[in-house]
Amino acid sequence: MDAIDAVATRVAVNRAKSRLTSKFAGAVSPVSGTVIGEGLALVNGQLVNAAVSESQIGETLSLQNAGRAAAAVYVPTAGAGGVAAASSGGGVVSVPAGGLIPHDLGGDFHIGQLRSDQAEWALMVDGSRMLMGDLAVYAGVMIDGVDLDVHAADPAAHHDPVTVGYGLERLGQQVSLSPSVAGGGL
Repeated sequence: MDAIDAVATRVAVNRAKSRLTSKFAGAVSPVSGTVIGEGLALVNGQLVNAAVSESQIGETLSLQNAGRAAAAVYVPTAGAGGVAAASSGGGVVSVPAGGLIPHDLGGDFHIGQLRSDQAEWALMVDGSRMLMGDLAVYAGVMIDGVDLDVHAADPAAHHDPVTVGYGLERLGQQVSLSPSVAGGGL
């Protein structure tokens, strides 16, 4: 009887697994959603996170949950030409079907170095772009081996201090002729 009971138990376990697998399968049905903003879509009257861009606002798309039920992230199903995923910052990153490939920074995916016509707010490593506006750095930060705080506090940083000769007076960086030397004619 033990062998028959073991076989019956194994059959019952396999049947239960089969039923549970079919009832709780991971198949996700696509839903219709309207894009209402960057990273947002309206699905069945509920606002959901979606891998959609601002250029798609107003479009009705077929969406599928690529996340978990408790943390759903909807992505377009067919016809998107690739996979899209929402970033933690709320933006959307689309990956083409062929994957990421090296390309120019003028494209959608950036690797490599900036050209001189890109990021005009940034300084160029070769020094070819002038600094426009103010540069704020933390105390102790060195640029080309110079501590800017120390440099700014040094009156002799760009030229030697003024040497006062006979008949001259100096107050800070201002030099004037002494009245005693100039006489009454001045």
